[in-house]
Amino acid sequence: QKIVWEVLTDFASLKRILSDVQVSDVIPGADDRHMSIRQVGVARFGPFSKTYDSTRDVVLVPQEQISATNVAGNVKAMHSVMTLSTEPSGTRLVYHADVEPGFWLPPLVGPAAVRDQTAEQFSALFAEMKKRDAAARAAAATSGSGQSGATVKTQARAAP
Repeated sequence: QKIVWEVLTDFASLKRILSDVQVSDVIPGADDRHMSIRQVGVARFGPFSKTYDSTRDVVLVPQEQISATNVAGNVKAMHSVMTLSTEPSGTRLVYHADVEPGFWLPPLVGPAAVRDQTAEQFSALFAEMKKRDAAARAAAATSGSGQSGATVKTQARAAP
């Protein structure tokens, strides 16, 4: 669960991990559990695309939950919660987001396209988790510690 948490909270690296994110700036908050994240990127909806600019207040409950609420930008309203739980086979992620874009989306294409884009982002995050897990395993093997990295197996379910 440690690697999963590290990837999900590595906000500064999201522009490298997620191809649609061009800017991902961390604005420190009152403590290490509160911060703001400003992201700029391009949301693609089939043949349509739209640049988004979103600043979210983020609250972390270490190793358990990440919640974010939009406070500025061209996203009218957004609140999301990611919950992590340990299971025998790995880490379970449950993600729920309520989003009201501040820009027009095609009514028939928009909701499905948002789900597709979210799935693509999670695929990229899972790939980063596996990459970091492999690096941790390799480091443990070469150090002779005999310890291996945690197995990264994730499940995500998007709520309708």
